[in-house]
Amino acid sequence: MKITGSADLAPAPEDVFPRLLDPAVLIRCIPGCEKMELVSEGVYSTLVRAGVGPVKGEFVGEVTLSDVVDRESYRMAVAGKSAVGHANGAATIKLEATESGTRIHYAGDAQVAGLIASVGSRLLQSVANKIARDFFKSLAVEVAAESST
Repeated sequence: MKITGSADLAPAPEDVFPRLLDPAVLIRCIPGCEKMELVSEGVYSTLVRAGVGPVKGEFVGEVTLSDVVDRESYRMAVAGKSAVGHANGAATIKLEATESGTRIHYAGDAQVAGLIASVGSRLLQSVANKIARDFFKSLAVEVAAESST
């Protein structure tokens, strides 16, 4: 399943980028995220409650960042397991300075298996896109609030 898109935020890339790496910000912005802890350089331990239709689970996993270019981009690998299945994916995040702030471009692939995959690819794609939109909407609010203080 492909996940791509972009999001515009008012602050400049130098204000946005560090927040994309801050576990305290991420836990508030990722839908269903209950735990996001930095365990080593670029590696986060996660706990996310997520579901698709009637299939819901608690995913324990890991997020690994690589190819980090400060204020510009990074690559992210995600792996999570739950009683209802597992999910793996990778994405590239790129920040672009704009006249009004920052445009974040994201592109990735995700694979889902187990009971959660039984809901069908169209529903999975719809939920994945909604999670991305909700994340960036929350991040925009978070970054705007932090930048104004």
